Order: sequence, then C-alpha cells, then structure tokens
Amino acid sequence: MIKSVLAISRPHFWIYLLGPFLVGFVAGADNSNTFLSPILWYGLFFFLLPANIFLYAVNDFFDGDTDIYNAKKSGKESLMRDSERTFYMRISLISFSFAIPLFLFFDTQSRLLLTVFFLLSFFYSAPPLRFKAKPFVDFISNILYILPGVIIYQQITKESVPPILLIAAGCWAGAMHLYSAIPDIKADLKAGLITTAVLLGKNSSLVLCMILWGITAFIASGISPILSVAWIYPLLVAAVHAEYLPLEKIYWYFPWINLLLGFLLFIYVALV
Repeated sequence: MIKSVLAISRPHFWIYLLGPFLVGFVAGADNSNTFLSPILWYGLFFFLLPANIFLYAVNDFFDGDTDIYNAKKSGKESLMRDSERTFYMRISLISFSFAIPLFLFFDTQSRLLLTVFFLLSFFYSAPPLRFKAKPFVDFISNILYILPGVIIYQQITKESVPPILLIAAGCWAGAMHLYSAIPDIKADLKAGLITTAVLLGKNSSLVLCMILWGITAFIASGISPILSVAWIYPLLVAAVHAEYLPLEKIYWYFPWINLLLGFLLFIYVALV
C-alpha cells in the first residue's frame, strides 16, 4: 500500500511543490529563530508528501478518459484502474486532512492562499470547472505550483511577494505545464480534450514556452547575473523546436534541471 501511495504522489515531481516552499521559507526567514517554528516544519512535510498525494490522486481519479491513451501511464507513472477508485478517493481525503493544522495555525491571508491552492489542485482535473480542458486556463492555473512558496513567505513576513517575482515564477510554472502537455497532444485528441497544446499544436506551443521562460529568465537576470542560468529554459526549448533535442526526453530531464537550478536559487536567496 505504501508503495502504491508513493507511486501516485509522483516522487520525481516532489520538487515542484517542495522547491518553491523551501525558497519562500528561506526568503522570509529574518533570523535563526524562524527555523524553530513547528508549524513551518510541518508545512515542509505537508508540501513534500500529503500535498503531492492529494494533487496527483485527484488528477488520476478524474483523468481516466485521457490516461488510457497516455503512454506515460504505462511506464513511469501510475494508471488508476476502475477497481481502485475508492482507494484513490480515500487517500485524497486522508492527504487533505493533513492540511488541518495549517488551516488552524496559519494567519488569515495564508489560509486564503492555501484554500486557493486546494481549489486549483482539485478543479484542474475535476468537473465542472476542469481547468485542464480549457485552453490557456490550463497552464495559467498551474500557478498552484508556486503557491507553497507564496504561502510560507506570507506566513513568515506578513507581507506579499513582490509582483515582479510572481510574474517570473508564474511564467515559469505556466511554461512547465504547457511543455508537459505537448507529449499528451495525441492522447488528449483521442479523448476529445482541447488543451492549449492541442489548440496551438506542437510548434506554436514550444514558441509560447520560449516566450514564457524568456520572461522568467529576463527578470531573473535583472535580479542578479548569477540567476542568468535561467536562460537554459528557453534555450533548451529552442533546441527542441529546431529538433536538435528530443521533446519527450527533455521532459523527463526537467525534474533534474529544476532541482539543480532550484538549489542554486535557494543558495542565492539564503546568502544574498
């Protein structure tokens, strides 16, 4: 059972929620006493495991119409069988229950942001809203991945994240979603699902990814020359667009790229 739950949580994608939380944590901490707060460490645990279980269990539960055509589900990701629907529903509820301490001890603004995180996580896949089936709304809703960092920064500092940083992070998250949807174009078409990637097609979607990641890299470079390494994102996509690099292979490299660049960002924020 534990192995099944871990598989559902997509360990190779844990960094996508955990990374923003860690950056927001260290960015907001003004002294060493901040690191002694139990609720902050509980938040670290929550966005490492329960949040990922909730997010992907809900996704698998409602995505049966497309997953049966998706090659990723027969390889590196789990495919929910009809006999497992009750199991997926239960672990979704259990993982959500782990957020109760956060709702109890966070301030009002952080609770509101946490509520937005859950609404986006749920309705990305769940009807009647099902954001993933609405072009442009699908990748915009992917800002849910930066919310852990925004939530913890707000909780520690009682201040909002500067808008320019939200734009940079939001463009990063949106491009990550759009790029990940490109390999699913055929499966989504078979299921009658119109995503941004389906609507634009492979090449135009790659161009939009380059634009979004270009905005992220431009802002990051303006903050510090050290962060100019973010230009690797649009450059990689440009190489994929020119067919110098394989699209799907790069998709599976992104968790490692995000881990390395996220670590660099974490160190930069901690030291600078």
